[in-house]
Amino acid sequence: MAKTRRKIITVASVSLIAASLIVADVFLTQYADMITTFLCGTATSDASEETMAASDELCQNLAGEGITLLKNQNNTLPLSEKAMEYGKLTQPDGKAINIFGWASTDQGFLLSGIGSGSSTIREEKKVTLYDAFRKQGWKVNESLEDFYNDYDPNDYGYTQNRIKLIEPDISDYSKELIWDCQDYSDIAMVVISRVAGENVGEIPTNQKKTNGQGTDDNRNYLELSTQEEALLDFVGKNFETVIALVNSSNQMSLEALNNPNIDAVLNCSLLGQSGAMAIPKILLGEINPSGRLTDTFAYDYRLEPSYANHLRNGNHIVYEEDIYFGYRWYETADAEGYFSDMEKTAYDKDGKKRILEGYDAMVQYPFGYGLSYTTFDWNVENIHVYDKDNNQISTTLDNLNKDSKIEINLSCQNTGKVEGKDVIQLYYSAPYLKGGIEKASINLLDFAKSTNLLPGEKQTNIKVSFSMYDLASYDCYDYNDNDFKGYELERGTYTLKFMNNSHEEKEMSDNHQELKFVFNDNATFNLDPITNKEVKNRFTGEDAYAGVPIDGSTIYNDESQIPTYLSRANFKNTFPNTRVSQPNKQAEIDKAINYTNDSFNQSEMPTLNAQNNLKLTTTNGSSVTYNDSLMQEIGSDYNSEKLDQLVDQLSADEACKVVENSGFGTPEIESIGKIKNLDFDGPAGFNSTTQTGDSKGTWTAFPCEILIGQTWSKSLCKQLGLSMGVEANETGLSGWYAPGVNMHRSPFNGRNYEYYSEDPLLNGKLA
Repeated sequence: MAKTRRKIITVASVSLIAASLIVADVFLTQYADMITTFLCGTATSDASEETMAASDELCQNLAGEGITLLKNQNNTLPLSEKAMEYGKLTQPDGKAINIFGWASTDQGFLLSGIGSGSSTIREEKKVTLYDAFRKQGWKVNESLEDFYNDYDPNDYGYTQNRIKLIEPDISDYSKELIWDCQDYSDIAMVVISRVAGENVGEIPTNQKKTNGQGTDDNRNYLELSTQEEALLDFVGKNFETVIALVNSSNQMSLEALNNPNIDAVLNCSLLGQSGAMAIPKILLGEINPSGRLTDTFAYDYRLEPSYANHLRNGNHIVYEEDIYFGYRWYETADAEGYFSDMEKTAYDKDGKKRILEGYDAMVQYPFGYGLSYTTFDWNVENIHVYDKDNNQISTTLDNLNKDSKIEINLSCQNTGKVEGKDVIQLYYSAPYLKGGIEKASINLLDFAKSTNLLPGEKQTNIKVSFSMYDLASYDCYDYNDNDFKGYELERGTYTLKFMNNSHEEKEMSDNHQELKFVFNDNATFNLDPITNKEVKNRFTGEDAYAGVPIDGSTIYNDESQIPTYLSRANFKNTFPNTRVSQPNKQAEIDKAINYTNDSFNQSEMPTLNAQNNLKLTTTNGSSVTYNDSLMQEIGSDYNSEKLDQLVDQLSADEACKVVENSGFGTPEIESIGKIKNLDFDGPAGFNSTTQTGDSKGTWTAFPCEILIGQTWSKSLCKQLGLSMGVEANETGLSGWYAPGVNMHRSPFNGRNYEYYSEDPLLNGKLA
């Protein structure tokens, strides 16, 4: 038994060392200097001023392209002329604004979330909402600012207590204060904030408030409070121009913002150290907002299929909704008529009070939604079809086979009066047979963002691409009775759709917003086309990992207790209305709990303490010399004999130490000349609050991943990755616990801000 245990530890050590040492050879030439640093670290503790300035500029660019315009009634924004027309202060004194809401204060306005996914913001780099306006020549009403600062002086920071809602009642505003605000400016902004994160738990389903306001059990934390609604109503009736700013770690229910007295709505999420600088620029039109939502904003999240099981059930998390969450739920349910009986009397997004029916009564802002100050026209220029060897074989969508790869080139022309960027979204619909493989009615397939286009300017050769494998659906239960479980393309008509968002097709002058093709045969994929590895069920059926299928089919004594997955074939009768009961078949539960993976078991000890004289580095006093040729050799070939020889030099104690001491870094390994490496947390920038014992460097606190996601910009995300690499290079870090690619399964998850979106393709492409 001791031999088996030692072998497991050593194999794990090899994996950890390989992760530290192996770099794909495609990057070796381009990033040789950076690779050397990642392998061996540096002695520097601070990034250069030039690096930090570039990163700070990137932080602001991410915010500028990620902030999303949700409403712009009567083209209220940009304010370039209205600010001068309605602002009581005129040049040279500057532009004037009243900023309402306790969340506008320096301790209320959110730049980061809670927990290890947050980013450490240095005080000298922090730009609050008030700072952003003042730095750009605005006058901010200090009487209103003082009122909020005095209202609740407790230091809530980003702690669990911050989950309490802090907002004065309208009766707390004196007449003198309101008169002062009206004299100060006719421009008003109302800030709405929500914060969540690690160690806070799930989003509360009630609202706890401060200053004796008690608890509202009729509203959840993602809804507006009665105080916020009253403030919005009051400000809307008493000021000429009213802008709402949503500053939240999660999507929210924002029905009150449809009120016609609210002129514009911006969703800014969590902005990082200086992203707030983009807000005044957007108001004045110096930046044309080009962000798009990465989540569906619904009126009532308690009506979603994930809600019944959004909390942990004992030690279990139950997913009854199958693939139907986020826009895949709303769009598919709409396609199947599930919302046909839904209606409500309310303001619509255009500020008109009417009876909202069906989908419109459920969804306020669809996935991918966002407005601009200008308009754009898209046109399909050409289509290229390639075979599996990347040879072009066609310029039409006729006669596609399972190995086909498709590239569509488009043009995007700015047809409005101001410059701006647009986001091209390509979705697809696959043929669906009732009772067959579960498929959403629509799925994101690819996306692209234009360059900044002047009025009348056209960008050509914008590429969106996909393979037929990307259109395949997974069948883990053999629903179509073809004796196959895995990814399949079923025969039938496939529709490609160019869309403004998940619900609204783009009107294209060439009428190519829909491209259809017929796939004439059923096709299955035994191997993944990229990795060439076998694709098979790993979590269901008899071969399920740990011997217990993840669908719960074996852990209940009574079959009637087994969870029923939501099915497109019968949404009405499979919708999860109640929480699943606790599993009770203890023998099967114990089987999973006590499972031991024996795939690495061996009876022979590995080679240890070999004298192969291989060293990654050699040290002479304070001087370190790197063995570049060895690093190049083992970095270009995972199966390199030199790598085996290098690992064989480890002692048993060193192998154990690598496993036992590799949280947030890997230790020094003397026998192979490996120095200590540090790996830090933080999808929005390196976080120095982790338990490393090392707090190094002057790192940049970038916007959270939701705001990064809302850019829909692959190029900005690449810039972010390179920026993180440079900062790591200059401050002695070797690894990064990021990016985070979990999906937003439920709006009530406290850690959503650490991840991009509710869509797997968007997550993967941006990461």
